[in-house]
Amino acid sequence: MKIFFRYQDEDLMCHHTRYDCPNPEEFKMHAHDKLEIYMFVSGDAKYVVEGNLYDLHPSDLLLMRNSEAHKLQLLSNQPYEGIAIHFSPAVFRSLDPHGVLLNPFYSRPLGRFNRFQPSDFSSDYWRRCLIRVIDTDAAASDQRMHLLSHLLPLLQEIGLAFNLRKNTPMPEQIDDRSALLIEYVNQNLFSPISLKQISQRFYISQSQLNRIFKAATGSSVWDYILIKRLLSARERIQSGEKIGRVSRACGFNDYSSFYRAYKTHFHHSPKSDFAIEMKS
Repeated sequence: MKIFFRYQDEDLMCHHTRYDCPNPEEFKMHAHDKLEIYMFVSGDAKYVVEGNLYDLHPSDLLLMRNSEAHKLQLLSNQPYEGIAIHFSPAVFRSLDPHGVLLNPFYSRPLGRFNRFQPSDFSSDYWRRCLIRVIDTDAAASDQRMHLLSHLLPLLQEIGLAFNLRKNTPMPEQIDDRSALLIEYVNQNLFSPISLKQISQRFYISQSQLNRIFKAATGSSVWDYILIKRLLSARERIQSGEKIGRVSRACGFNDYSSFYRAYKTHFHHSPKSDFAIEMKS
C-alpha cells in the first residue's frame, strides 16, 4: 500500500492511498462513528452500502453517514486508488447549527442515494476542493485549518448537487428481499433478536439467511449487528451517558461481553470514551 497523504486528529481524518496488488480480504464490511466522503480514483471495483451495490467509475463520490455499513468490493487484482475524508458531525456545528451541510448524509434512506457522479455537479469546483484537501504543503500545525477550509466548500457543492437531484427517482441495484432483511435488522437492532427469529420472520432457513445477508452487505448478520451496537454505544458514552445503562440499551445483557467486544473493536475500554466527555 502506498500512502500519498494522511492526516488524523480526534474528529478529522483524511487519506489518499493506492494498492498496486490489492487483497480483497483487506476490504471488509465496516462502519464508522464519523461521516465519510469517499472518492474512487481508479481500479476495478464496486461499492456496497447497506446492501445497495454501486458501480464505480473514476471521480465517483460516495457519502456514508455514521453507522452506515459499507464495503469496497474488488472485482480483479488491478491496482486500486481511493481518497477518503472522515469527520465528526460536530466539526461545523458553530457555523452550521441546523445541520444544513449534513443533509446529503442524513436526509435520505439508509444505504440509498450515496453516490454522486461528476455529472451531478454544475461545475468542477467540487473536485478542486477535494484535491486541495489532500494536496497541501502546510506545516503540521496548520494542516487542520487547511483541511477544514477546503472541506467546507466541498460540502456546500455536494449540498447543491443533492438538492438538485433529491426529488429525481434513481435506479438502485438492491434486491427487495435483501433490503427488507437489512431494514428489519436495523429496526430491531437493540432488541434480543436471533437468527432463528429472523429466518422464521422471512420464511427462510438460517443458512439461507446468512448467505443472502453476506451477499448483500459483505458481513454475517451477527457481525453487522455487533458493529452497529458498538458504534451506537460509543456515541452515547461519549455524550455522557452511564456505561452500564448504555450497554443494556444497546442490546448487551452481559456487561463483560460488552466490555470485551468494545475493547476488541475500539482498542480501548468504554471508560476511556466516557473520560473524554468528562474532560470536555
